[in-house]
Amino acid sequence: MLIPRMPSSAYGSELERRVAEVGNDLGLSFNRLLDSLSGAPHTSPQRLATLLSQTIVMTSRLLKAVGLSDPIAITHYIPGPAPLRRLIEAAHKNGCSSSTANAAERAVEDFEKLIREEAGDRSSLSAIISAWLPEAQAEFKLRRKQSAFKAMSELRGASCEVNFSTMILGPTTEDQVIDIVNTQGMMGFHRMRPDARARFSTKRMTQAEDERHPTNLKGVPVNGIDSVRLDQFCTRKPAHLEAHPCGNTVHYSLSGPDFGPKSKSDLVIAEVNLAEPLSRGKSHRPFFFHTIDVSTRKTQFDLIVHRDLFGSKGPELIMFDTTSSGPASVNDRTRDIDRIGRHYDLQDLGPGLAKLRTTDIPNYTELVFHIFQSLGWEPSDFSCYRFRNEFPVIGTQICMAFDAE
Repeated sequence: MLIPRMPSSAYGSELERRVAEVGNDLGLSFNRLLDSLSGAPHTSPQRLATLLSQTIVMTSRLLKAVGLSDPIAITHYIPGPAPLRRLIEAAHKNGCSSSTANAAERAVEDFEKLIREEAGDRSSLSAIISAWLPEAQAEFKLRRKQSAFKAMSELRGASCEVNFSTMILGPTTEDQVIDIVNTQGMMGFHRMRPDARARFSTKRMTQAEDERHPTNLKGVPVNGIDSVRLDQFCTRKPAHLEAHPCGNTVHYSLSGPDFGPKSKSDLVIAEVNLAEPLSRGKSHRPFFFHTIDVSTRKTQFDLIVHRDLFGSKGPELIMFDTTSSGPASVNDRTRDIDRIGRHYDLQDLGPGLAKLRTTDIPNYTELVFHIFQSLGWEPSDFSCYRFRNEFPVIGTQICMAFDAE
């Protein structure tokens, strides 16, 4: 296969051009090496692995890489220098000429030099290349987020399968106030150590003279362990929960005596805040948010909005890194530096609750209908917007913001 060389002007930097040159040489030399082996052309990772006594994982990565036309993609997907050298040695023993093997070895040496001089290690080079390959960027981020999930789960001693937040916004008869139902859930919550504890909070981000007075769906103030629980929507044993109201914030903590592989539990709560102040104006955007406080494999944030509140235009997704300065307001321009994740999208699920179901959360549709029935609200008057993500990083704040007046 002849890989066309791109002009220097096609690359944004000298490093990008160098990565492309290395990928081009790797693709050419290893295609020639494979073509020189008996049974060529080689398209089966299994047969190539058997012929050269290599692993199927290695030969699969090699065949994928050398079959690409983009030299930068070749550099990204091809195996590392050490396994490539083992393959060259095996190919030489199986009839590959010395000149062909030497050409492949020189390409590997350039590859190794690129890694050492420009990145330090292969993982760092992958991080650099991901900026130039959208599909590689998604794969790179997912793998690193998986690693971060595992590390933070072990460090903090707790994790969950699914962490979700559902906020339902209803209008009131008064101006500048809004009714808010904040539903939070952790499915498959798992404590790895007896001293581990997970925490999350609900809070008001707008300035108001009156303190929040959250209640459960029956109007009972949040003042204890069981007031906001909805254990009927748990499929595992309910998690141990403590609630600690403190001004405009309610701190919830999960602990209990159980830990280890068999300790998985579920938690579902619903907190009602009636007549909450809604600050809006020419320079003030109403927004609602969910923050990742616990290591989780998946997160889902649904915003269910009454049609009379913000017009027909849906919200904008804005995300922040809260690790340095805590939860952010979308109206605070000094926090723009903390914005992240502009490549994520919201799902517009349309009016009503017909498209609300999800396989990640058992009984989810029934849960939302239960809330509507408890408050006497009509589902057809509302529209839903959804954000989903896998392995979100702890400290990520997910906001949905509406236009200012």
